[in-house]
Amino acid sequence: MELPWHPFVVHFPVALVALLLPLAIAVVLQLRRGAWPASTWWLVVALQLTLVATAYVAAETGETREHEVEELVGKALVHAHEEQAEMFIAAAVAAGALALATSFVAPGLRLPLQLVTLMLMLAQLGLALRAGHSGATLVHGPERQQRKGQLAEPIMNVIESSQDENDYSADESAEVDEASIEREE
Repeated sequence: MELPWHPFVVHFPVALVALLLPLAIAVVLQLRRGAWPASTWWLVVALQLTLVATAYVAAETGETREHEVEELVGKALVHAHEEQAEMFIAAAVAAGALALATSFVAPGLRLPLQLVTLMLMLAQLGLALRAGHSGATLVHGPERQQRKGQLAEPIMNVIESSQDENDYSADESAEVDEASIEREE
């Protein structure tokens, strides 16, 4: 069994989605005022496309442990989380496509398309929060408020089993150390 990458990877799109909307709003406002060059919009496009890529990677890493987690918490909860994540990714792709297309239209059409892009980014933020909450419920359990900072028992077992299979036991590491010492002499 391999290390569960999903808990690590999923935080990249979560951080990006939280930062992207306020940044995009600031860029649109500054562009509207004429304070920044039109090419500044490419920063929004690049970050949005990075969000799409990291969200896709997060979804793929979640797929690797899907059946294992289903056995622990139930298929319905995992399926709901997966569906919510797919809706978030769809909104992110739509916002990314529109942000990119906005860069190639006539200057007079850019502001309306940028405003629609901002609305899609708002939708993707809401969908990300929804998917993130369902993922947190899978990990921490529905009574999360009662057990702050603790992982739900079934998920903790999956993580521990991964670590146990990837770590050397104390005896194996002692043997490796003795063998290394003998080779050095």
